[in-house]
Amino acid sequence: MTSYYDVLGVGVDSGVEEIRRAYLEKAQLLHPDRHVGSTDPMRLQAESDMKVLNEAWNTLKNPDARHRYDVALGLVDDPWAEPETATPPSFFRRAGIRLVIVVLVVAGLVGSVVATVVSGGGPPASEQPEPWGPAAESELRMAAIRGGLTSTEADCFVHYITSRYSPSDYVDVSIISEAEGACR
Repeated sequence: MTSYYDVLGVGVDSGVEEIRRAYLEKAQLLHPDRHVGSTDPMRLQAESDMKVLNEAWNTLKNPDARHRYDVALGLVDDPWAEPETATPPSFFRRAGIRLVIVVLVVAGLVGSVVATVVSGGGPPASEQPEPWGPAAESELRMAAIRGGLTSTEADCFVHYITSRYSPSDYVDVSIISEAEGACR
């Protein structure tokens, strides 16, 4: 019986890179495109050899499949030993998704800090509402009482208006009626 190592023409102790090079060399010779003008028996033989070559390559390039194959051939002393991997996993494979999550969280925090520093921490002074002074609140309360509200209702009315509007805002009559109705 011919082993996959014999098919590829490599030794049992060959590395994956050596096996890959041997596969590519043989595949160039056996590829069906190279035998288009050949006779049917020659073409069929090349196709059959190419299938065996592909099986050999697919088995020997995979560490787990290669280990099982070596155990089946009796080439391995300890069938329970772990197969040797060609190369250790890269840093990014080992760190995986955790690294990506940490990077995104840190980038978000840095972006938030930068945006806060650049913007000055709040809306510009020109956009901040001017505060109600005690005189303006007192005048608003007196107007509410003259409008027929009790002192408790007038206090509610003043709070309703001053918490939503600045002294320079235009307040529609419907909003005044709404505030009056909410406080009664």
